Amino acid sequence: MKFLLLACSLFLAAIAASVSAQERLVAADGYHWQSLSHGTKLGYAMGLVDASRILRYFSQEIKEEQKLSARSRIYLEGLKEQLNKWNFDNVSFGQVVEGLDRQYKDYRLLKEQIGDVLAIVRLELSGATAEEIENQKRRLLTSPQDPNRTRQ
Repeated sequence: MKFLLLACSLFLAAIAASVSAQERLVAADGYHWQSLSHGTKLGYAMGLVDASRILRYFSQEIKEEQKLSARSRIYLEGLKEQLNKWNFDNVSFGQVVEGLDRQYKDYRLLKEQIGDVLAIVRLELSGATAEEIENQKRRLLTSPQDPNRTRQ
């Protein structure tokens, strides 16, 4: 049990460190996305979807009845919340790329981080109405910006 939580934590830390290092060099926003080749975009989508599926698998292995400390339970709930946000089951890599390409045609989103725009893509791919998608965009565009985010 502890090994599973440790493995998930290490995996997330590695991803966070990688993204953090990348963001210091290049802002992972719409301008950056548009500059990538199609092959690089597919690679990004493959990594995202695969990581989402692996983390989902590990989080489901932790049974609710298992004894967890309060801190571990809070961490697990946060992880599950994030995994629901990043649930790309039954979605192809191409759909993720096409969704990001489509959303970044909206000039208002070009300065928004790829991860934030992915939430809109997920909504779109899940069959949300145009109004729901526009409401999500509006929430993203009007939310306070994190001062630690890199902007171009």
